[in-house]
This record gives sequence, structure tokens and C-alpha cells, in this order.
Amino acid sequence: MNISLNDAGALCVSMEAQEGLKAGDLCKITGNCKVGKAAAGDVAFGLVKLVRGGIATVQVEGYAKLPYSGTAPGLGYTTLAADNAGGMKSVSTGGKAYFVCEVDTTAGRLGLLL
Repeated sequence: MNISLNDAGALCVSMEAQEGLKAGDLCKITGNCKVGKAAAGDVAFGLVKLVRGGIATVQVEGYAKLPYSGTAPGLGYTTLAADNAGGMKSVSTGGKAYFVCEVDTTAGRLGLLL
């Protein structure tokens, strides 16, 4: 049986994109209705789905698949923050609790609800 949660419950917003932001980046708020790439340790605002004409479409809710680094996160509510590789990492302080639905240790990817 194949189960797919791809984009389940996805909610996207449009924000001004900071220079260099691209689809697939985790982003953070950098100004009034403006987003930029999340750096290591930042709490992610959302996942950039598209950047065109200086405007970013950002998924802020729903299911998303992302790479992770470091120790594999646990399932259920897990505290995560952005890493330096465009994904997430488990953290003990800072970060935000996300609901992790799946972890693929072979591919280094996780599925979570934003």
C-alpha cells in the first residue's frame, strides 16, 4: 500500500523575496512581508515553492518533505531548526516543534507538518 501526504493541507502566501531566494529554500521573515533564506539555527517561516518577479510563494502550513542533517529526528512533535544545507536539524533549544510524520534515514529526508 502506498500512502502519500504530499501537499496535504498546504497553505501558501505571497511575500517579497530577498535576493538569492529560490524554490526549495527554507525561509525566514526578514522585513515587512519580506522573506529570505533561513540560516543555521533559524526558525523556518515556511518552504519556498516558487520565486518569480521578486515575489516568493511560501508554503506556511501543511505537509512537506525536507532534507535533514545530524541525528535523525524522532516521529511526532520534534523541535527543529534550519541547518546550513537547506534542510532541518533536531535542536534541544530554540527552534520550533513540528509534527514529523516520517523519517527516511537512507535518503536523509523527513516529512512534517509545517
